Amino acid sequence: MEKTKVNTHLEGVLDLVDHMVKVADQGMVNDTDDNGFYLLYGIIHDNAYIIRKAAEKEYKARSLEIPARHITHPRNT
Repeated sequence: MEKTKVNTHLEGVLDLVDHMVKVADQGMVNDTDDNGFYLLYGIIHDNAYIIRKAAEKEYKARSLEIPARHITHPRNT
């Protein structure tokens, strides 16, 4: 199937979400000396999942399949 602009943009959004989650996870592990950052990492996590849900809604509305590398185990959602 040919990739459309929508596919490319939605995939880019999911890439961004993955990066946001990784940054927040790494920060929580590495920044143990400064608890002030935990709030920031929590905000990043929360917003990443909000964005992911919106992207999934757009995939569903267009009857598109989410790329395999962005499919998460139900326990991780």
